[in-house]
Amino acid sequence: MLDEINRWCEEKRQSVEIVVNDWGMASLVKKSRRNLIPSLGILLNKRRKDPRIPFKKGEQKWFERNSLNAGFYRNFLEREYGIQRFEWESCGYEQQIPPGKNSLHIPFYQTNTSQYCPLGAVCETGERGRQKLAKKCPGYCTEYALLYPEHLHMIGRYNSLFGIDMRILKEEEILENYIQNGVDRVVIRAW
Repeated sequence: MLDEINRWCEEKRQSVEIVVNDWGMASLVKKSRRNLIPSLGILLNKRRKDPRIPFKKGEQKWFERNSLNAGFYRNFLEREYGIQRFEWESCGYEQQIPPGKNSLHIPFYQTNTSQYCPLGAVCETGERGRQKLAKKCPGYCTEYALLYPEHLHMIGRYNSLFGIDMRILKEEEILENYIQNGVDRVVIRAW
């Protein structure tokens, strides 16, 4: 498929941005496809995203940063994969956006994904912590979801937890602050 996209780009004399969310795709895009511009996707831009953070006590500054805040890592991504754009998710608290090209996805975000099924564990054992690898999916997620207190604005579906950043929707200055601090593109996600 990447070869077909590259051929189309050659014919149209265009470039296409490809969001890479795994290192295998980054390696494929890297291989002699000068018309395909890689962008580090939100799944590779690992950051702790937990809607409970504003309600926890103690030092929270370390949540603002991740490996992309290190210049040597951004240099490595550019040198090895040609990645110069980074995808971020708004997640209800301040993030330090590094210099460069940055896209911010609003208002939905994914907090984490498990290789196991927390919903299956709740349905089968009554406890979310008793997760195990599902050999055959019983499809609990077609009828059920894990619900959390309303003030957290999150839900568990499939093997993932999802949230919505209500603050960025209600407080205009938050989005303005992101733009002033390095976000040059906003992506609206609708689920």
